[in-house]
Amino acid sequence: MGRRLSHIGIARRGALAGLASLAAGCSAQGDPAAGEQGRVTRVVYGDVLALETGLRVRLADIEAPAPGEGERVGEPWAEEARGVPAAAAVRQAELWYGGLSRDSYERALAHVIVRDEVGAEVWLNGMVVRQGAARVRTYPDNARGGAAAVGAGGGGA
Repeated sequence: MGRRLSHIGIARRGALAGLASLAAGCSAQGDPAAGEQGRVTRVVYGDVLALETGLRVRLADIEAPAPGEGERVGEPWAEEARGVPAAAAVRQAELWYGGLSRDSYERALAHVIVRDEVGAEVWLNGMVVRQGAARVRTYPDNARGGAAAVGAGGGGA
């Protein structure tokens, strides 16, 4: 039992450290902004979720291998990468914005916090990188959380 509680403490500290790093990275350009909330209904790709509201969410500052679509062949490990954030399915999610809030597909570009089975906060973007299912990828118009993601696990997939 003590081991389980220790794991919970580590998860909570990791989520809080990720949020603190995100906030520290944003302080020069503004604090991260709280966004929408909703239940995750589906993991579309390793870095894209769907909420019960219909909103699609692209996990900001990371990139998972792309699956095949139509004639396009999928990248290696795309299906495995999709399975990593699957633990977030049916969980309540909070979106946080550190820059551009929508991409060219009108998906939300956000850092996502979910609660695990015992209520501890989990920074989903960082978890996906830590587990090797994605790499850190920042863009000039949305690079505020990149330092936090790098601290979560570096190079990624």
